[in-house]
Amino acid sequence: MSIASGSVRLTPDDLLSMPDGERFELVPGQLAELNLSGLSSLIAAEINRRQGNFAHNRGAGFVLQSDCFARFLRSRRRSVCPG
Repeated sequence: MSIASGSVRLTPDDLLSMPDGERFELVPGQLAELNLSGLSSLIAAEINRRQGNFAHNRGAGFVLQSDCFARFLRSRRRSVCPG
């Protein structure tokens, strides 16, 4: 993962409005390019499966995939998933 240099702090809304924003994540307000591979996808799938099984077996809710995120604020709840 490489982090773009710059002094401008971006917000999640800034990232969502970028045409290629799905290739980046925010690390304390800075763009970080995601370097993905088959191995990283396999590892993410296994972690997601195990977390999902854990949550399901305990009736503890849902586990979302890495292409979706939830942002929790004091005054509101917002979930964002592509598509």
